[in-house]
Amino acid sequence: QSTVSDLSGSTVGNDEPTVIELCQNPAIAIVKTGVFNDENGDDCSDVDETITYTFTVTNQGNVSLSNIIVDDPLLGGPLAGPISGDTDGDGELDV
Repeated sequence: QSTVSDLSGSTVGNDEPTVIELCQNPAIAIVKTGVFNDENGDDCSDVDETITYTFTVTNQGNVSLSNIIVDDPLLGGPLAGPISGDTDGDGELDV
């Protein structure tokens, strides 16, 4: 004769759910990099030359993150995104 039980110790015939709390740790990281664009090729920064900025936002936690807004006052307000990291198309930065 065999006996089967679930994680809570209940028998097979018991319909009560076993609830296991999952630890959720949201975490985010952002890195801003800038590349000088030497438009006139003189190897010096001059008036009207530009810098191209790239923001890399990564999910460092174990849950998806939503409503992420990158806002840099030098760039005139919120930036669009995510460009990548939303693997299922729901508008969240996935794990």
